[in-house]
Amino acid sequence: MLPCSRVLVTVLLALTATACANDAPQASVDAAATAARPGAVEMVDGVQVVTLTAGPTGFVPNEITLTAGVPARFVVTRTDPSTCLEQIQLADFGLEPVDLPLNEPVRFDVMPTETGTFTFVCGMEMQQGTIVVTA
Repeated sequence: MLPCSRVLVTVLLALTATACANDAPQASVDAAATAARPGAVEMVDGVQVVTLTAGPTGFVPNEITLTAGVPARFVVTRTDPSTCLEQIQLADFGLEPVDLPLNEPVRFDVMPTETGTFTFVCGMEMQQGTIVVTA
């Protein structure tokens, strides 16, 4: 598949997942998070909402900036069937690995309490990203 075609397919899959997620009755925070562009950190009702895609190039975006002491909600959608991306791990935040079913937004919450740079990885630790927590 040509690179442009792959991008188009990825975008279409992400839009389909968002549309399906918004059909289900969910809290307003979830609807706002799934409608956000990937990687955008938006404040919704006092929560930092981060939207990630786990796709053919790994996690997009692969760098996120959060504020310490403010709860964070991640909404992650896996758009690539690779078994490598079946989980996301944020061990630095005391979170067990989170399963990422294909094309289904998955949400989980963390509380960034310390400033610094932290890593998140896929289930096989081949794809990674960075969370920078600021004061």
